[in-house]
Amino acid sequence: MAFTISLISALSKSIPNFCKLYTEDFDIEYTTRYLRLIRNKNGDLGLCAWGDSYEYCRKVLLESQYAKIERWQEQGFVVTDKTGKMGLFDAYTEKWILPCEYEELSIESEQVIKATIKGHSQCYNIKGDRIIV
Repeated sequence: MAFTISLISALSKSIPNFCKLYTEDFDIEYTTRYLRLIRNKNGDLGLCAWGDSYEYCRKVLLESQYAKIERWQEQGFVVTDKTGKMGLFDAYTEKWILPCEYEELSIESEQVIKATIKGHSQCYNIKGDRIIV
C-alpha cells in the first residue's frame, strides 16, 4: 500500500492534473509489462515506464498531452496529437522515430512505415530514415 501511495505522489508531482490510480476513469491502462498509458483529468494521454524497480516506475516518457496513443510492435507507439497529426515514438530509446507532423501513418511491413504529409507520401524504416521502395 505504501508503494502505491508513493507512486501516486511521484506521478502527481511530475504530471499536472493527474488523477488517482484505479478509479472508474481508468487513469492508467496496461500496454506492456513495463509501459502504461496515463491520462490526466482532461483526458489527454501520455506514456509512463512501469517496471519492477521504483525508480523505473516513476519515469514519464511522454507527458499527458496527446489525443491518442496506440501500440505498434514491441517498442513503438503511434501517437496522435490534439490537432490530428501523427508520429511514431520508441519507448525503449525514449526518442521519436517520426515526429507528430504527419497526416497519416500506415505500417507497410515490420520494417517500413508510409507517412503522408500535405498529401505527399514517403516511406521510412523503423529507425526513421527515409527510404525508397
